[in-house]
Amino acid sequence: MAFDLILRNGRLADGDAARATVDIAVADGRIAAIEPRISGDGESVDARGRFVSPGLVESHFHLDKSRILDRVAPLPDRRATDHMMRTSAVKHT
Repeated sequence: MAFDLILRNGRLADGDAARATVDIAVADGRIAAIEPRISGDGESVDARGRFVSPGLVESHFHLDKSRILDRVAPLPDRRATDHMMRTSAVKHT
């Protein structure tokens, strides 16, 4: 079978410490197979036992920078509001 990419000898960061290394095949931008040894054609990269994980998305934002804080005021009965106000009152040194 033809793949776009095969990552060989990678360790999945899935909480199973006993798992041996695996090969991960990618086709059309999606993971097509995860097996101990994948036979197939395509670009091959040896992970050399390193952990392999999907891309991470940094999704936090700043309400004050997005100019939304004045339009969506925090509810006064929430603990998060109290923590946010304390955090924003701290002066940085």
